[in-house]
Amino acid sequence: MSQQPEPQVIGEQETEAIIERMRRGELSDQDKTIIAKVLRSYLYLAQMVQQTGAKLKTVRQFLFGQLSKKKRKRLEGAREHRRG
Repeated sequence: MSQQPEPQVIGEQETEAIIERMRRGELSDQDKTIIAKVLRSYLYLAQMVQQTGAKLKTVRQFLFGQLSKKKRKRLEGAREHRRG
């Protein structure tokens, strides 16, 4: 499996703007760098799931980073509430 890429955080608006620039053939060097990082992350994630059978927790951590203790408590509380 290839080396874990540096995470690339990109919002919906920025993504749509890059797609529009791509359609017009006006990608900047920065756009190309972002696209390369996103594609490498996708490949890494696909390999991780395919080769190791990664669990959802591992995939979530790769995509969104480690949860803080505070967020983890909130999520666990919400799960308990739904079960309740």
